Amino acid sequence: MDALKDSDMSVEEKKRMGEMLQRLEIENPADSDDEYSDDEQSLAERLQGVDLDADPDVVWERLTESERLEFAQILKSENLGMLVPSWKPWWMQHDAELIEVVKQEGLDSISLGSSQSSTSVPKAISSIPKLSEILKNNEPSPLVVYDIINVIFSYSLLIRFYNGEVTEFTIELAQHLLDISQALSANKNYTSTEEAVHSAIEHVTKNLKEAGNQRLNCLQDVTHILLGKSPSHPLDYVEGALSDCWRIASSAKKSVAKDSSQKQFQKQLFGCKKKLEFHLAWAAEFLESFKIAAIEVQCLHRTLLQEEQLQRKVESSFDTKIRKKHSETKPSKLIEEITK
Repeated sequence: MDALKDSDMSVEEKKRMGEMLQRLEIENPADSDDEYSDDEQSLAERLQGVDLDADPDVVWERLTESERLEFAQILKSENLGMLVPSWKPWWMQHDAELIEVVKQEGLDSISLGSSQSSTSVPKAISSIPKLSEILKNNEPSPLVVYDIINVIFSYSLLIRFYNGEVTEFTIELAQHLLDISQALSANKNYTSTEEAVHSAIEHVTKNLKEAGNQRLNCLQDVTHILLGKSPSHPLDYVEGALSDCWRIASSAKKSVAKDSSQKQFQKQLFGCKKKLEFHLAWAAEFLESFKIAAIEVQCLHRTLLQEEQLQRKVESSFDTKIRKKHSETKPSKLIEEITK
């Protein structure tokens, strides 16, 4: 128990500890059973009847000495990700027929696979009015695709950050989605892929710095989603992502419906849902836009990757020069420079 008390874990982190440990036991029962003798109970048995949300300290007490040691070592290394089963995005699955199309479109640098996802593709919202009904007599803009790119980039980043745990954190997800995607929260309209992506990256840096290092992965995610599952189902993933955003906003709105202090948040969520309905209606009539957008996103990915590699090279060269300078400097002179 002292190891837990001595750490800086919050109550929320303690709860997550119990959830993660129990999940590991449930998902890997064969592995865990081998660790116990006939007289010892498995982790699932020891945690039976324990309220993981209310009794994190009880969870700790029921761990074996080796389990406590292992968890303490993970805490010390700040690598809690070791306890979390890896979530595989649903948008990474593609039918074989798409591979040839990808090569023809100049997207052969993106890796397509058919590995099983941890979750199924979110079902598309069915009760969406037609675009003509939403716009009345106004003409739809072809630039809406860039607003959708901004939303999908924000969505994929957040889903990865929360390791696919959508239903458990809808309020937090919805708030972050509004913080990062200005297309949803501020009715911002973009005129290029680069502008849409850089806007999202900028707001990630401001509001969720921990996820900022995922920008290159998320660009690949956006390409996967824009490509769709197959040439015969090109919209499945775009509609799935936008519909999932709609459900997150809807669930969060219901959760804070009776909280009078959340009126502004409720209003933002209502506007977010309407914007997503418009995006879904637009997507249904502008199928071809997503093929071109996928190529543009992949080109931007290459550019940012090259910039990042160049930056690493410059930093490495600079560090080498500094080390060389220090190695050639007399000890007395080096101490003088450091203590200035």
